Amino acid sequence: MAPPRNSAVKSARPVLAPLSIGNATPSNGGTPFRKPILTKAQRKAAPASGGIRRYQKSTELLIPKESFKRVVTSTVSDASKAHPMRIGKEALESLQEAAENRLVKTFEAAQLLAIHAKRQEIQQEDMKMIRRYQKSTELLIPAAPFERVVRELAQDLMSDILFTKDALKAIHVEAEDVLVKIFEKAQAFAIHAKRVTITDKDIQLAVKEILQ
Repeated sequence: MAPPRNSAVKSARPVLAPLSIGNATPSNGGTPFRKPILTKAQRKAAPASGGIRRYQKSTELLIPKESFKRVVTSTVSDASKAHPMRIGKEALESLQEAAENRLVKTFEAAQLLAIHAKRQEIQQEDMKMIRRYQKSTELLIPAAPFERVVRELAQDLMSDILFTKDALKAIHVEAEDVLVKIFEKAQAFAIHAKRVTITDKDIQLAVKEILQ
């Protein structure tokens, strides 16, 4: 005769504890961990850090070579119809490197303008402003204040020193070139530190690296 089935026999089976993260379980009033589901807007706003790191480590060109070659060939053929011109393979690679370098700098400047305007997207106005400054050959610092600063500094060093107009302009051009390089380096240090603001430490490191 088979033994009667009772609750003691059923309770002999092992009971699995519910899956929990930390102390949150259904038994103690908590809720089990679930992976959050991002909305479409959140997925767009999330940084593509993996892709950025991959491209930063890579030394390959971003634009496909065949596509770039077709664009260059078409442009050259339109510009030199009277005297046909051919571009060698090495010259084409150098041209692509220079073009991508210029594009990267343009996009970086446009990104800074968007961040300054508290926007996430780059707009047409940002690109227009960058092109206006790229095409301009004028100096950014006004000439009169710069000349006044140079003369005051010179008087502190040598009281009888004089500058010609061409000499002041040459100093002005060189000073702005050095300042631009310092700001570019300082910006790179700030981006590397995942900051938007340039600090005095960034400026000090940039000056030390450029003037070495």
